[in-house]
Amino acid sequence: MFPVQLVVVDSLAAWADAVAALPAAGPLPSRTVLVPSERHAHALRRALVRSGRAAILGGARFLGPLAAAAEVLRSAGTPFQPGEGALRPARLLSLFREDLPLAHFDLDLLRTARGWHAAFASAIADLEAAGLGPDDLPADIPALRDLALLWRRGAEEAGASWSAARVLREAAALLSRDARAWPFAGPALAVATGHETAALARFVTSIPSLTLALRTARPITERHAARVAALFGAEAALRLRAACRAPIAGAAPAPRSERDLLAAGLLADPAALAGPDRPRSAGPDGTVALEEHAGVDAELEATALWVTRQVLEARRPLDEIAVLVPSQDPLAQLVADRLERLLVEGRPLAVHVAGGVPATSTAAGARMLAAVRALR
Repeated sequence: MFPVQLVVVDSLAAWADAVAALPAAGPLPSRTVLVPSERHAHALRRALVRSGRAAILGGARFLGPLAAAAEVLRSAGTPFQPGEGALRPARLLSLFREDLPLAHFDLDLLRTARGWHAAFASAIADLEAAGLGPDDLPADIPALRDLALLWRRGAEEAGASWSAARVLREAAALLSRDARAWPFAGPALAVATGHETAALARFVTSIPSLTLALRTARPITERHAARVAALFGAEAALRLRAACRAPIAGAAPAPRSERDLLAAGLLADPAALAGPDRPRSAGPDGTVALEEHAGVDAELEATALWVTRQVLEARRPLDEIAVLVPSQDPLAQLVADRLERLLVEGRPLAVHVAGGVPATSTAAGARMLAAVRALR
């Protein structure tokens, strides 16, 4: 593990500030930013452009941790093929047909009962994400000895086909041996929430010249702080505790609107909310509206009206509009169906449901379900 510079970020603007603060120099400064997804990269680029720092994007590369780990291995000439995680269940199912010397599990049961191959694959994936290998399992427990045997045999069959966790682990080991294996020039920044796997955290902390941006988690719990300490060190947990438990007012400027006040206090530590010196609303200013409706139908119509005003009157981009629902099913589908009936410039409104909707909620999905039931 290399020395890591720590910063705490509690908003997209602070994240963009951390990217801009990376100490890159030269006629074309080079920066590497590890992001969880392309959506985060897009949001960061937009935040930098809107804050007048578009020039930073000229030498900044945004990529996911897995892509960065794969590039480390490819640059070092390590032969591998990603995607073993999807192939492992079928590989285990094939192994069940062999005469394996299992001490705990019944081979006939594994061969005839459904789902055992998927259960073993899921267990191996969890252990691998935790940074463990088959040799790390205790040999004095028959069930774990069988699991280690299947894991080891599956890895032998896979050869150069590696899971995502193994790609991260091998890249971290390579960087720990030789920092020059990092193929990207300039400093790097990675965001951490504390929910990362051990394999991912080990890879991130093995990157040289790294700035680790810790996302705040309010309210902060001791369990979460302990996990951050285990993944990224005690100093990271201390910094996160201090940032999350600081009074809302703190050193930051007071919220300028009711919406800013709501954002500052949402999920804040109860002690901070109870503080007598915390910022308080001076009265309605139009940024937050509280409404009550008679039922789901009225809520759907009010939602459609609010979205229409945001799109047609405020001319707000669609990627800045979000509708939050208390439960995914069936409310998300109902809201999406209602919004898709809105017309914007003569075309239906484009709607994205994070997490997706049940396949059976569509006509094609319903026909598929009917066919499966008929065959059964």
